[in-house]
This record gives sequence, C-alpha cells and structure tokens, in this order.
Amino acid sequence: MLSAALLLSVLAAEPATFAERLHGSVDVGGSLLEPSLHVGVEGGVRVGVPRIVLRAEWNPWISLQTRDGIQPGVVNVGAGVELRWFDERLASVAMVGISVLLFRSAFDQPGHTGLFFYVQPTVIRVPVGAFHLRFAPLSMAIVAPSLDAIPLVAAQFRTSVGFEW
Repeated sequence: MLSAALLLSVLAAEPATFAERLHGSVDVGGSLLEPSLHVGVEGGVRVGVPRIVLRAEWNPWISLQTRDGIQPGVVNVGAGVELRWFDERLASVAMVGISVLLFRSAFDQPGHTGLFFYVQPTVIRVPVGAFHLRFAPLSMAIVAPSLDAIPLVAAQFRTSVGFEW
C-alpha cells in the first residue's frame, strides 16, 4: 500500500517538476580487503526528503591466491533510499537487493541468486556546473549470491568515484 502511494505521488508530479526530481549516476571503485572491482549505474527520484534509488552493478572478483586472476564475479541489483545533507553536498545511501553469480564456484553454478546489501554512509558530492562528482571514501557491500549449505558471502569495504547528473 505504501509503495503504491509513493508511486502515485511520483507519477502525479508535474512534468517539469518530475524531471527535476530525477537523477542518475555512474561509478567505479574497488575493495582491497576482499579484492574486487565494481562498475555501477544508479537512478533515482526524490519523494519528499528521501530519494528512492535503484542500482545495478557488475562486481568482478580478484583472486590473489590462485592463478584464477579475475573472476566474472556477480551482478548486483538493489533498491533503497538516499538522504542528502548540508545543501546536498553530502549523501547517505542504503539499499538491499539480489546478487547473481556469474561463474562456477566450487559449490555453485552460474545464475545462483542470493542477497545484496549496500551502505554508503558518506558520499561527498562536488558540484561541477549542472553535474556532480561523487566520492564515497568508504562504503560496505555484503554480496551473498549463495546462501545454501555452504554460503558464498563476501564483505567488501569499498572506495568509489562517480559522476552524477
């Protein structure tokens, strides 16, 4: 019921106002503790104070201990909220979604689907004309494409940079 009310409030906005409430971004980054990279795209709409955001990312994994090198990793898709602070110079993001395995692991096949949890407590937004550069010095992603008998879970502490319009 609440999601239907949010959708109606978004769709009922005037066209010019609705366009002003939309935003999108692309970002890249990585994690050193659990070696990985990520390339993501995000879009959202402001609904009152919070922004409702959708994110899709490719998250290849890097193996430093075997000859496997870079594995295709996972695709993560999530939805959540973004709050902006200090004249929209800072943002905080939290989202949940799904994580889909892209390679054969020791116990799981490609396509295995589990959970994705993502938190960016601080995103620094630097205005550049009509756009913003985004820098997230530390964020956390829990990527769990398999939650079976032997779970496949990666806790990634990430740093990322991006471009927002």
